[in-house]
This record gives sequence, structure tokens and C-alpha cells, in this order.
Amino acid sequence: MIRLEHVSVEFAADRTALDDICLSLGKHRFTVLLGPSGAGKSTMLRVANGLVAPTRGTVRNRHGIPIDATRSTLKTHRRDTGMVFQQHHLVGRLSALANVVNGRLGRLGRIHALLPPPQRDRLLALAMLDRVGLLDRAYTPAQQLSGGEQQRVGIARALAQEPSLILADEPVASLDPATAAQILTLIDTLTRHDGIRAVVSLHQVELATRFADWIVGLNQGRIVFEGPTSKLDPAVLDRIYQGSTPEREQALGRAAQ
Repeated sequence: MIRLEHVSVEFAADRTALDDICLSLGKHRFTVLLGPSGAGKSTMLRVANGLVAPTRGTVRNRHGIPIDATRSTLKTHRRDTGMVFQQHHLVGRLSALANVVNGRLGRLGRIHALLPPPQRDRLLALAMLDRVGLLDRAYTPAQQLSGGEQQRVGIARALAQEPSLILADEPVASLDPATAAQILTLIDTLTRHDGIRAVVSLHQVELATRFADWIVGLNQGRIVFEGPTSKLDPAVLDRIYQGSTPEREQALGRAAQ
């Protein structure tokens, strides 16, 4: 679990991405961060993984220690926290297998980035590709894979870290609805099987209600709702999407169906 204590992030004098956030991430099995574009969802996940430093406040790991207490503490925290990105962040010229093996570097050390991977880690990476249905594409360059396949490689890479928590930043934003549902089903199935908690940012209400057991609603960098999915009614959605007309209308329309 990751604890954000009075965390604020200011990118400029006139832009506050997160405003005094107090929140525990990973307390529930499948948490969805829901909110309009610019609500602070991506920033929250990057702060939780130490990719963005808060302007104010503290981020603590599952042991209650600030994640940036020492370089070693931050390294261990990132190793134990798998990330799945919207834009995949794969090395296009490398094979799917090589990209997944890269997920092991946090446990192997920098020297292994220059050496062939140990057999155990290579076999583990192949096993992860098999679990996401891409074993037959193991030696295909990532740039030749479809968007959905690249996202599966990203999931396999995160799993190869052997994390206790996976943070997924809009992992289906660029995918068609059918593929998006497949990717979230995959994350749901794999994390459930491995006993890993997942925190996923989304803007699709119908997917949030389908997969999440806990919702955190954000608007303008503030938490405006936190609770079980069963409480996500039109009044709550109106609070989350206030001031964001197209997304608000879509969200309320989905809730009415």
C-alpha cells in the first residue's frame, strides 16, 4: 500500500495538478481513479511511483517509510510497484521478450543491462508473455505489434518485476472498446490470480463500474469522491465531472443506461 499524506503538486504558479491529497492506494483489490482530462489522475500515479516529486506532502511505502528517504528506498519502492503506461513506453526496435526482460533490471542491477539476461529471468519473461497470450510474438520487434499487443507486453513487463502493486495510467485510452475491455479483463484476471493489487486510471465510466471494487473520483486535482463502485450514482458522477461538459454528459448518459 502507498500512502499520500497532504500531497500537492504544482507545475507552475497558476497550475496545481494535485491539491492536498490524503489517500491510501492499494488498500482495495482493484481501484479506479476516475475523472475528466486534467483532473490529476496521471500525476497521482506518477507521484505514487516516485516519478514526480510532490511540491508539498509525503509519499510513504507499505512500511510507512517515505519513498524518497534514501536512493535505496526509492529503488526498492519502484521495483515493488509495477507501472503500465498509456503510451506503452516500449523500445520499438527490441523484441517483445527483450522489453519484458527489462522489467527485471530493478532486481538484477545496472550491470545486467549490458549483459545477456540470466536464464531464470529469460524464462520468467517468456512465461509472462505466455500469460498475456503473446508467446508466439516473443521475438517480434515491439514496433511491429498492434496497440493492444504492445499494451499486453507492457503488462507482462510489469508482472516480470514481481510487484505487490500495479499502477496503470490510462492503459486503454488509445484502444478501441473491444480491445480496451480485453486489456482490463487481463489486468483483472492476472492480478486476481497473483494476489496483486491494481490501481488504474480511466475516463470510461462503464469500464470503471465493470471492473473496480473501489472508486476515487478526482476533479481539478482534488478528491471529490471515494467509495465502493455501488455508490457511483448520477449525483456522484455530476460531482466528478462538474465543469467538463462533453465528458460530464457522456458519464451521466452511461449512468442512466
